[in-house]
Amino acid sequence: MLIKWQIDWVKKANDCIKKANKSLKNNIPIDMIENDLKQCFDYLGQIIGDTYEEALIDKLFSDFCIGK
Repeated sequence: MLIKWQIDWVKKANDCIKKANKSLKNNIPIDMIENDLKQCFDYLGQIIGDTYEEALIDKLFSDFCIGK
């Protein structure tokens, strides 16, 4: 059973994904989008009791983002 704060974090994570997707469509610089994705990972990490490693995010952006 989900606790109220878990539901709130899922909603916030979803909002971050929507914001990142909209930013991508509007050609917003990838550095700005990265902030939204990191915030999403933070919310999801709090739900499962784990957090992402900064090195993993840096690796993803360095390998898959143009200009990095």
